[in-house]
Amino acid sequence: MSPYRIFLSALVLLSLGASCRKELPITKSAERRLTLNYVTSTSVGELYGSPLSSTEYPALQLTRTGQGAARYVQEARIRVEVNGQERYQQAARLAAGLLRPDLRFAPGDRVRITATDRSDGAEVSSELEIPAQPQPFTASVRRASSTGESASRGALHWRVEMRDPVAETNYYRIALRVVHPWRTSAGVLRYHIDYLPLDVDNSLILNDGEVIPKGRKDDDLGGLVGRPARNKTQVFSDRLMQGGQAVLEFDSDYPLARWGGSYGSPDPKLASRVELVLQAISREAYLYMKQLNTLEAGDYSEDNFLATPLQFPSNTSTGVGLVSIAADRVLVVSQLP
Repeated sequence: MSPYRIFLSALVLLSLGASCRKELPITKSAERRLTLNYVTSTSVGELYGSPLSSTEYPALQLTRTGQGAARYVQEARIRVEVNGQERYQQAARLAAGLLRPDLRFAPGDRVRITATDRSDGAEVSSELEIPAQPQPFTASVRRASSTGESASRGALHWRVEMRDPVAETNYYRIALRVVHPWRTSAGVLRYHIDYLPLDVDNSLILNDGEVIPKGRKDDDLGGLVGRPARNKTQVFSDRLMQGGQAVLEFDSDYPLARWGGSYGSPDPKLASRVELVLQAISREAYLYMKQLNTLEAGDYSEDNFLATPLQFPSNTSTGVGLVSIAADRVLVVSQLP
């Protein structure tokens, strides 16, 4: 290699190293923090007027960073206040840093969650106000085309018409879920929730105005440069809603075929239930899930030192992490084609 090329290569590597140090400063204070993550919604726990299985409650996870690695918190104290009143408090031993509290929230609630690592008293907290419930929406569904690419990417095509308050900025997530009833060996009724992935590639609003090319494959990472990541978290903003109205179109698998009745019962009163859920979420949750899309679409393995570090938003104090409580508007799908 010529001296000029060696000099040019060294200059590029030095500039990359400098930019990385600028983007992601590493300090001792950032190494020893508690991380609190908890994502739930107002409708969870109220399905069918009966409790979920204990494994179905959304997990609150508490981890601790240090010495360049994260570890699960084993002994913790969790305190939850709603509108200034204590709603939940427990000192517990956590399995893999997880706790599944039985909590119910309503739109407009002011929630404060405080978590303490009992090993040394370190604390992390988050305070937020649950957004207002989305306005009522309508939906129609038909069979998707059974030829070509769409045959493997969705059996049903959905069209959702929604309204958005024009005087404010709002963030949303659309989800499709199936609630499967089942009974324990003791005859207690419980429910299993199955969230189905949605193909939203052809929706302008669901992709912030950038339509994903039809048939694009994500196995060629080099071809993803400059292209939008697939919106696998199904979040969107009201930026492109003209006059506060919007139409969302997307595809899904056929919901009831996924489990084949394995959680169901021959009693028609206990048939599986299909629900479209429109969630109002916070700006932090929207940005966090957008970054999750980017993370999944790119190569962020430890071997790829050229990857641009991703910065995830945080809404905690004295720590990091995301606490998100979405306000749900649920539409029961009574008939499928």
